[in-house]
Amino acid sequence: MIDSASFARTDAFGGFVGLEGHGFRTRLPVHVHATYVLGVIDSGSLLVAVHGREFVAGPGSVLALPPFTPHRELPLSGNWSFRYLYPSEQTVRRALLAREDGDGTSLAFPEPVFQDPAIAERIGLAHAMVQRGDNAGMEDVLARLFRLARERCAPEVLSVPRRNRQRLLAVRDELVRRPQGRITLDEMASVAGLSRFRFAHAFRSAFGIAPYAFYEQVRIAYAHQLIQQGLDLGDVAFRLGYADQSHMTRHFRRGSFTTPGRLARMSRR
Repeated sequence: MIDSASFARTDAFGGFVGLEGHGFRTRLPVHVHATYVLGVIDSGSLLVAVHGREFVAGPGSVLALPPFTPHRELPLSGNWSFRYLYPSEQTVRRALLAREDGDGTSLAFPEPVFQDPAIAERIGLAHAMVQRGDNAGMEDVLARLFRLARERCAPEVLSVPRRNRQRLLAVRDELVRRPQGRITLDEMASVAGLSRFRFAHAFRSAFGIAPYAFYEQVRIAYAHQLIQQGLDLGDVAFRLGYADQSHMTRHFRRGSFTTPGRLARMSRR
């Protein structure tokens, strides 16, 4: 499914991870990340589906997604290679000197795929510094990158009636805040102020994924973060409400290009 993948970490602005991947041929289901995704495609091409829209990312394209954005990546040219950065909301806010208690995300992109040589160059520079473990000047590089990215931002748009938009965003935010507990469909519908049927249909229309499937992807995204921080796999499973490590692994493989054990080994290296 992949030729190679390697993680590296920096402590700048609280720390975040970079990923370099070569020869990816994986076809992941709709999934989310607990962080931003800021990346550049080095070779090959892929189809990126977000909120019911499809975009083609080829060499030199920038991929930019806010945290917990349901999306899908499908190879178009057999495989693709890339360099991705995964800064947290806190990292971006610190770099932009924004308030850390604000609502919503600091960066929201009108389109997840675009051409911008200046942003692509900064992503490449930051990624190279992360890989080298070079923190000297990293904060200046990141601050410039995030400021350039912010210039492309626009309010988040969902393909649902305006009266339902804020309610559905409230449900999404509630699911993100509670990855360790079970939330029933009735609870979700109550937050949205809709019947169970209308809520399930509206959520899928807005985000391109069913409510329970989104919730499972949220838990997997948090599992990625905790594993990369060096936590024991059994502890990660316990924190996220899985019955045991095997239970977590079964779910994890549905929304990741690897397994928890392999991710832990790559992170240690």
